Amino acid sequence: LLGTERNAYREASRTFVDLKLSRDWRFGRNLKLTGSAEVFNLFNHVDRFDQVRFSGTDAAPVVTSDTLVAVSNARQVQLGVRFAF
Repeated sequence: LLGTERNAYREASRTFVDLKLSRDWRFGRNLKLTGSAEVFNLFNHVDRFDQVRFSGTDAAPVVTSDTLVAVSNARQVQLGVRFAF
């Protein structure tokens, strides 16, 4: 397109790193206890979700992305215990 800069329609990359650790303990033949810990957004990285708008003509479009729509969730930790018999 004429009048647009290179990579004008690209957005920033998204970064999400999650981690799950679990451990099983057996008691006898039929009993099992499972403990787990999950961390979402491990590095607490904030991602911006911008709204991209197009205006102008087909020959010379104008791209604006200054409107912040949302940000990613903060780090969350979840602990769990499961008992199977």
